Amino acid sequence: EGVHQDGFDHIAMVGVSRHNIIGGDIMLYSSHNQAPFFRKVLENGEVAMLADSKLWHNACPIRSVIDDQAGHMDVFVLTATDKRNELQS
Repeated sequence: EGVHQDGFDHIAMVGVSRHNIIGGDIMLYSSHNQAPFFRKVLENGEVAMLADSKLWHNACPIRSVIDDQAGHMDVFVLTATDKRNELQS
């Protein structure tokens, strides 16, 4: 996807599973045209939460460590907006 925002106020990325890969680092940016100020591989169970309306993010490509075996990176993404649902009568 490249450096982007998802269009929400907040997002959380949860590392679920990594198998036979390198890469996949999550990178955070203060602007889409600047260098990342934060870079980290999300290990299983780790969470990165950010203000999506203020920050930009991206992930490095992944690559199999052992070429003839499948590799994967599973990440669960949660999104939230500041708008509250109102009950209508």
